[in-house]
Amino acid sequence: MIDTNIVGTTYLVQQIGQQMRSRGAGRILLTGSIAGFMPGTFQAVYNGTKASSIPSLSRFAKN
Repeated sequence: MIDTNIVGTTYLVQQIGQQMRSRGAGRILLTGSIAGFMPGTFQAVYNGTKASSIPSLSRFAKN
């Protein structure tokens, strides 16, 4: 789950971001989950990975 939600998203954005830079334009749409804001019972890992993606998405947008 960590590989998919954190590592996978980071890798995808880095790879696509390089192509966008070389073209001089582009957009990436990443979707999140309410679980990052409102954790549920017995889902600590999932909620943690979603919560950690929120600042990452903001950082990607600024770069």
